[in-house]
Amino acid sequence: VFDLAAGADSPDPLSNIPVAPWAAGLFAFAHDGKHLAFAQGAGQALQGGQSSSRVWLWDVENERHVGHLGRSHDRHVHGIEFSLDGLLFATADEQGTIRIWEARGGELRHTIPAHDGRCAAVRFSFDGGTLFSIGHRDKTLRAWDTVSGAETHPPVEFGHRLVELDISPNGESLVVGGWSADYHLYDTETLELQRIVTADHGNVMRITPDGKQAVVYGDGYRDGEYHPKAIVYRLSGGTLADPQPLDLDLPEEGAPKINNLTFNPEGLATAISFADGNVQIWSRRPDHTWEFSHSLRMPDGAAQVRATFDREGRLITGDNSGNVRIWDLFP
Repeated sequence: VFDLAAGADSPDPLSNIPVAPWAAGLFAFAHDGKHLAFAQGAGQALQGGQSSSRVWLWDVENERHVGHLGRSHDRHVHGIEFSLDGLLFATADEQGTIRIWEARGGELRHTIPAHDGRCAAVRFSFDGGTLFSIGHRDKTLRAWDTVSGAETHPPVEFGHRLVELDISPNGESLVVGGWSADYHLYDTETLELQRIVTADHGNVMRITPDGKQAVVYGDGYRDGEYHPKAIVYRLSGGTLADPQPLDLDLPEEGAPKINNLTFNPEGLATAISFADGNVQIWSRRPDHTWEFSHSLRMPDGAAQVRATFDREGRLITGDNSGNVRIWDLFP
């Protein structure tokens, strides 16, 4: 935990959540603030050249490990997500398997062979009754009942590979992004297509909590290098309008990829995390334009950082140093 009152460039450490190396880069913080789940063991070789990922659960209130959840996945974990009420969380892996867990004790509720190949992302419906998933290789969007584990609708098929899945602030729309200029929005109750929004860059769209703006971002990988870009748009009648490119503070050569982008609960700040261990904080002005605020550099050369905000507005980061850190951005 870091207190940034003295300045973001030289935070004073207060305490630490101990996580094994390489485990903290993939994590999820429960919306109620009670639990933290993270993947451990990704990339460690097993017999036959396979890799496994353990999933660990941390009790935030009592500052203790609930424990690791056995040999949780036979392949790398690619997604972790909590339900809005904090009672469930889901993990998804490289071979397309999804597991749904009880957050309080870490008991396994369901194992679902959801996709042929990597499950790129999972998201819960606002009531926690449905888990949505997308497959990168099989190019499908699917929905699962969290009580029975059964599929609730026929799969939605795409003509391109899928990368990211998000849910709108009102809980009524799923936003699916992939290797295409089109972002598809689906009704969370019926999985019927609502509309298609087109952007000429990126493959991930994040909608601000007030639903008025969206940020489209991507890495622009070409010629062996990353060319990250993030553009803010005004959402107008289902289209993207008034683009505002964010002037990302990047090195002239060897720019890092964007790992994720997240908003604080009020939608007045966004954190953009990079593979080099840097997190850029941007603030929204009253006229809904955005300005760069400051950067956070992970201590001791840590990299592969990812970030999320908790409901109190604190920033939670995890990286490959084996630490999860809590930052008070606005003390």
